[in-house]
Amino acid sequence: MHFHSSILTPNLQKREPVIQILDAALDAVDPYRAVLNALHVHNGVMHVGEGQYVLDEYKRIFVLGAGKAGAPMTQAIETLLGERITDGLVVTKTDHGGPTRFVQLVEASHPVPDEA
Repeated sequence: MHFHSSILTPNLQKREPVIQILDAALDAVDPYRAVLNALHVHNGVMHVGEGQYVLDEYKRIFVLGAGKAGAPMTQAIETLLGERITDGLVVTKTDHGGPTRFVQLVEASHPVPDEA
């Protein structure tokens, strides 16, 4: 649950639907979940929208990205593709990083670039 129930209506019957709506709204904009909802891998085939890509037909897979949601989106890609990822680089805003296994994640200042 994303919201503390005491900040909402004291009416228990009204409170639960409000919490569910607010939780669903936050889940809908979660970058990790957004990637998992947009990409699917089934039987070695990656589905992206209407596109289908047989992963074994690719010798190398590189991941490139940028943005403050880069860390959770990269983590989702790594969850889907794992060791199929050859290498990658994602630049994210300072203090928006996170652990990754196959893709290098670089934190840099925004909007004014720094030495990163």
